[in-house]
Amino acid sequence: MTRTRSGCVGAAHEPPSRGQDEYLRAIEDYMAQIRLSPMLLTPKEWTVAERWKVDGIPLMVVFKGIDRGIRSVPSHKDGYVKLRVTLSYCDKPVRAAFKSYAKAQSLFSDEKRKPPEVDLCRTSEDADAYYALNRLNALAEALAALAADSALAARRLEVEQLAKKLRVLLEKTRKSRKGKWLERVQTQLLTFDNELLRIARDCVPPHRLAELRARASAEAKSAKASNDRALLDYLLDKAIREELDLLVIGLFDI
Repeated sequence: MTRTRSGCVGAAHEPPSRGQDEYLRAIEDYMAQIRLSPMLLTPKEWTVAERWKVDGIPLMVVFKGIDRGIRSVPSHKDGYVKLRVTLSYCDKPVRAAFKSYAKAQSLFSDEKRKPPEVDLCRTSEDADAYYALNRLNALAEALAALAADSALAARRLEVEQLAKKLRVLLEKTRKSRKGKWLERVQTQLLTFDNELLRIARDCVPPHRLAELRARASAEAKSAKASNDRALLDYLLDKAIREELDLLVIGLFDI
């Protein structure tokens, strides 16, 4: 009898340790950020993730599929439900994203493709790097444009500084991608996103912020999770993001 990662006792599948497989760990960390908690993957979820690895699905494609899976949850479902989407639920959209990815690669032969700085098609690692570099560049440009937005004008210098930090991360990632580089990029982006939300929160008028906080509390209450601080913070940040039409600083727009 063994104790599984979910805490249940039984003869269950024993996943590899977090330090043994960067691919699986990256997926676990990505889900932890979405769920807003350090909750580990269940043995069943590890099995799903291991199949993705065996089938050669690049991490960026996996993340995109997870994003699609979460977005596919019916709009009438509350945020509490979306935070608890499992990898099994995301398996179909991940495989659909991989099918689209593979089809896109087949449209370009080596002769026709202009050699990019990172080869998009050689390996899954190259595909991850190609996507990440383009995503970082797009985020930096979007943040630079956001700095001139009237809603954040009072904190323009801070937003511009955030855009500069993204540029620095882009250049570091372009020059060196060793070890757990993808995890480090995602973690750094999460830090930047929290910083942007902090800036945005300070730009919302106090009376309006109180209204948004009340709305978040009402949504949490309807989900029977009034005491779930992580959910309350998530719903408030979501409301502020929608109020100011903020981008998501992350690998995908979750």
